[in-house]
Amino acid sequence: DVNTSASTLLGYSHKELLDKKITDLFDKEELEKRPMQSVASTKNKTLLSERRLRRKDGTEVDVEFNIRLLEGRGHLSIARDITERKRAEVLLRESEDRFSKAFRSAPIAISVTQITNGEFFEVNEAMEKFLGYNRSELIGSTTFEMAMWIDIENRAYVVSELTKKGSVHGLNYQFRAKEGRIVLANYSADLIDLNGKKCILSVLEDITERKKTEEALRESEKKYRNIFENVQDVFFQTSLEGIILEASPSVKYHIGLSREEVIGTPAANLYYNLADREKGLDLLRERGKLIDHELIFKSSTGEPVYISLSAQLIPGANGSPSHIDGVFRNITERKKSEEKIIQSEARLKEAQAIAHIGNWEIDLVDNIHTWSDESYKILGVTKDEVQPSIEALLSFIHSNDLGKAQAEIKDTFDTLSGSSSDFRLIRKDGSMRYAHIEWRFEFDKDKHPIRLYGILQDITERKKAEQSIKQSEANYRQLFKLSPAPMWVFDDETYRFTDVNQACLNNYGYSEEEFAGMTIVNISPQDNETDIKNAASKNQATTFFMDEHRHIKKSGEIIDVETSSIPVILNGKKQILVIAIDVTEKNLYEQKLTRAAIKAQEDERYEIGGELHDNVCQILATSLLTLGMIKKHLTEESRKFFEQTHEYITLASTEI
Repeated sequence: DVNTSASTLLGYSHKELLDKKITDLFDKEELEKRPMQSVASTKNKTLLSERRLRRKDGTEVDVEFNIRLLEGRGHLSIARDITERKRAEVLLRESEDRFSKAFRSAPIAISVTQITNGEFFEVNEAMEKFLGYNRSELIGSTTFEMAMWIDIENRAYVVSELTKKGSVHGLNYQFRAKEGRIVLANYSADLIDLNGKKCILSVLEDITERKKTEEALRESEKKYRNIFENVQDVFFQTSLEGIILEASPSVKYHIGLSREEVIGTPAANLYYNLADREKGLDLLRERGKLIDHELIFKSSTGEPVYISLSAQLIPGANGSPSHIDGVFRNITERKKSEEKIIQSEARLKEAQAIAHIGNWEIDLVDNIHTWSDESYKILGVTKDEVQPSIEALLSFIHSNDLGKAQAEIKDTFDTLSGSSSDFRLIRKDGSMRYAHIEWRFEFDKDKHPIRLYGILQDITERKKAEQSIKQSEANYRQLFKLSPAPMWVFDDETYRFTDVNQACLNNYGYSEEEFAGMTIVNISPQDNETDIKNAASKNQATTFFMDEHRHIKKSGEIIDVETSSIPVILNGKKQILVIAIDVTEKNLYEQKLTRAAIKAQEDERYEIGGELHDNVCQILATSLLTLGMIKKHLTEESRKFFEQTHEYITLASTEI
C-alpha cells in the first residue's frame, strides 16, 4: 500500500504505484551500483538508506528511506524528501570553497594557530605581508619561535578569553614582524576546532599608520573621536540639495581631497558620471535607503574611484526628510582584481586558442562534465551540439584508435592513475585531426578520487611536421647511400665516424665495421691529431666549409681530396656531414702543366737574352769608337769627364 504523500511525491496515482515494484522507481545504474540491502535479518530494526527516485514526469528526487520489516506483512518504508538538504550540502561545499578563496585573498591578515603551542597551521597572503615572512617560514613554526607577541601576557589573556567566551574582538596589540619591526594591529580571534585540535583563528588589521594619524589629530578633532576612530570608510552628510555638510577625514585617502576641501561643495562634483548620481537619488527616494550601491567617483586628479555606497534619508522634526547620511567604501582594488580575473580568463582562452589546447574536467562526485571553449573548437562542434561526457569524446575518436582509447580509459579508472596518449579525431565536418590528451586525478583526504581533469591539444601541425621530417630523413638517407662520391658523418665532439656510404667503403678500402671504430684522425697520414681537430672545428663553426686534405687508404696509398663539410642534426645530435672528392690525378696533371710552363718560360728568356747581348755589345763597341774619335778635340777641363764615361762603357762591355 502507499499513502497520498507518496503519490504526491512521485507523481503517480495510488493505483499506478500499487502496480509497481519499489525498485522500478530507482535509477537503474544507481541500483546496479548500490543494490537494495535485504532487511530480512533486521527484525525489529530500522534500515536507513538514501536513494534517488525517478518521478513519473522523469525528474528525480532525493529521499531518505526508513525501512522496517513487518513480520508476515512485507516491509514498511517511509520516504522523506531530502532534495533541499542535498542542495544545501552542495551549497555548503561551494561555500567552503568560497571561504577558502576568501581566506587566501582577504586584504586583512588572517592565521590559524594551535592554542596550546602557537604552531602556525595556515596563513593568508596578507599575514605573510604583515609579518614579513613567507608561508614556508611560518607553517610549522610557532608564535613563540617567531617572537611574534611583544607582550606574551597578551596572548595568555586571549587564550583565557577564548576558553571562556569563544571569541575576542577589537584588541589593540603590538606584534613583532621580521627583522624586529614593530606593528600595531587591531586583533580579533575566534576559537575553532580543526581536525580535532583547538585552534585560534586570528584576524589582524595593521593600524600602525592609522594610529599615528589619530594621535596627531586627537586634540584638534576631539568631537569626532568616537565617530571616526578605527574607521577606514568615509562617513558623509549632505543636504537634500546635494551640498556636502560633513565628511570624515578618510575621504582624503580615497579621492585625494581633504575634509575641509569637500565640505560646502556640491556632491555632484565627486561623480565621474552625473547619470550615476541621478540614478542613485531616484532609488533613494523610492526606497528610503541604499545598501552597497556601486558607482564611480573621481579623484582630485580625475582618476575613477570605484565605491560601494550606503545612504539613508534622515527625517526631520516634522517627519519629512531633512538630509542624507551615508558611508562609502573604496572598492577600486576589488574592481581591479575582478578585472584582472576577467582579463586572466580571457588571456587563458586566447592562450588556449593560440596553442590549440583545451581543458576539461569531470566532477566524479556529482558526475558533472565540463569542457572549455577550445575543447569544443578542437572537436569542431559548439556547446549547443554536444553534451560533455566520456561517451561524447569517444564518439569523435577514429575507429582505428577507438579500441586503444577505451582500453586506456578502463585502465585509468582501474588504477586511478594519470597518463597521456595521442589519438586521431574525426570532426563533425569529416576532417581528421591529431590530438594529445593528458589527465590526472584529484583525491580527497581519504584518498578517494573526486575529480578527473586534463587537457586536449590539437597536435595536427606537429604530426605533419614529424612526417615531413621523417620523409626528409628518408630522402637524405637515399641520397647519402647512393651518392657516387665518398660521404661520411662524424661526431663533432669525439670525431668518431657515425656513418659512411658505399662509395666511401669502396674508395678507402675499410669495412663498415672498421669505420665504426675509427676517427677522422685515422684516415690522415699526418700524425698530428691537434691540427686535424682544429680543421674539423672550422667545419663546426660555419654553415658550409671547403678544404683540401691528404688521406691515406687502408692499402697505405696516399691520395689528395677536396672536402665539403656542413653541420647537421642527426638523431637529435649535432654531427658533421662530409663529401670527399679524390683529386690526386688532377693534382698530378696540374703539376705537369706547371713544370712545362716554367720550362717554356726559361727557354724564351734565354733566346731573348742572347739577342739582347749581341745588340748591346754592338752599341757599346760603337760608343767606344766614337769616344776615341772625339778624344783629341776635348779641352783639358772636360777630359776628366770623358775618362770617367769611357771607363763606365768599357766596364759595361766587359761585364756583358
